Amino acid sequence: MSGSVAVAGACGGCGASTLSAGIALAWARAGAQAVLAELDLERGDLAGAWGIPADRTLADLVAVAEELGPGHLDQVAHPHASGLMVLLAPGRADAAAPWRGAPAGRLAAALGARGPWVADAGPVLDGPAAGAAAAAGRVVVVAPPSVAGARRARALAARLAALGGPDPGLVISCAAGAGDLGDRALGRAAGLEVVARLPRDPRGAGELAAGRLPRRGPLVREVERLAEAWA
Repeated sequence: MSGSVAVAGACGGCGASTLSAGIALAWARAGAQAVLAELDLERGDLAGAWGIPADRTLADLVAVAEELGPGHLDQVAHPHASGLMVLLAPGRADAAAPWRGAPAGRLAAALGARGPWVADAGPVLDGPAAGAAAAAGRVVVVAPPSVAGARRARALAARLAALGGPDPGLVISCAAGAGDLGDRALGRAAGLEVVARLPRDPRGAGELAAGRLPRRGPLVREVERLAEAWA
């Protein structure tokens, strides 16, 4: 398995972090030595949600950004009970600034050399999130089925096109229930191909948000299908 996926969210709470975690956890369950990288450096909160100590984050790699390699990632990554290695965001203002430009590309290259990886790129695509989106084998935008979600997804698609990575797909998230637009209308409005629809499943989403992959449920079935397709 050598998959690499960057997941961007059209808005906060739309399910991008849930999908990122689910894909990475499904790969780990399948036996892959995968990395989950939290690259929304200023807003990331994975440490609290998963109960991981935030004593090591990507901020600790700024000093070696000019010579970054897979070994450096291992020094700051946290082993998770699932088998994942987790790279945490610092979660503070302007944390992305040192990673803009060439360092973002070096971080993405180090992730690729390390093995399969999933990046939670957040809604801004700045710094390392931009580097991951440009280097990933697959990029997806998660959006709710609403006019506002379609508008934001379209803006992210334009940003991704400027970065020069693969054409993004659209994942429709029904985390908040039914929206204003159907799947086809949302895809047309966003200018993206719909590749998946995540069903509303509060219990499954809660498990994934806490770093646990359920054995059953509508959401985990769709996540596992995507994980297999994107491996």
